[in-house]
Amino acid sequence: MSCVGTGSTISGAGRYLKEVGGGAVQVTGADPTSSVYSGGDGRPYFTEAAGHFRHAETVEDPWPQSYHQDVVDRILPVEDREAITTIRRLAREQGLLVGGSSGTALSAALRVGAEAGPEAVVVVVLPDSGRQYLSKYFDDTWLLRLGFLDGDATHARVADAAPTDEHAPPLPYLHTRSTVGDALASLRAGRDGGAPPVFPAGPCPVGPRRRPTAPELTGSVSLEELETAVRDGKAAPADPIAGRLGAPLPHFGYGEPAAAALAELTERGLDTAVVLRDGYAMALIDRAALRAVTE
Repeated sequence: MSCVGTGSTISGAGRYLKEVGGGAVQVTGADPTSSVYSGGDGRPYFTEAAGHFRHAETVEDPWPQSYHQDVVDRILPVEDREAITTIRRLAREQGLLVGGSSGTALSAALRVGAEAGPEAVVVVVLPDSGRQYLSKYFDDTWLLRLGFLDGDATHARVADAAPTDEHAPPLPYLHTRSTVGDALASLRAGRDGGAPPVFPAGPCPVGPRRRPTAPELTGSVSLEELETAVRDGKAAPADPIAGRLGAPLPHFGYGEPAAAALAELTERGLDTAVVLRDGYAMALIDRAALRAVTE
């Protein structure tokens, strides 16, 4: 068992073990779910030093020549939350401080071990230390902000003010290649449907099964500012919105205290934010919605 990054470890060690193992060795790769190695679309993920990221606008995507796919018998995809939960458990129960790619590999190894027979021997490579991730995977504040922790359910949370489960409606989101005219139509339709008059924007392909991740929230588009730009002749309906983007909207994890999120938005003089769950943008939220669950 090994995660796949450049592919050199799993290819080299795997080929040698197969040569000397007399056909008894199976090589299994572990990979972040969205990595292209395991069939994902390459969107950003949070378990570093594993997998293969592919930008949405990439045309050619050569894989590392050090990765020999013929050596690997199968690849198991592992969600970020599972990998992170596994390394935190490993630190807590076994005193081993390892990083995200180790969590990916160990999560897959636990699955293989559960399905293997009693005579099987499962060997897993844990390739990275957790020392460089103390302010990430081992920091509750970082994890809570990205939506990897549930928070305290005995108090009002951000999730209580916005739907964040798998059945939540698609997040209002604009691709940076959208035109001003299309953006105005989407923003007006959203406003009429009760959505805040500002949408996040970025390079994420827009679709019902493709929610943006936190790194893909690269800007925002305001209905008021866009209408003003068109009225003043500074923008035309056929122009791309890439040149009209505002700052990215703030984001909160779904498990964060609603009162703290409301206080932060108020202090920053902002009204709208994005709600994250497991690093994915799930919904928009405003101060009125947060106030409704805290009062």
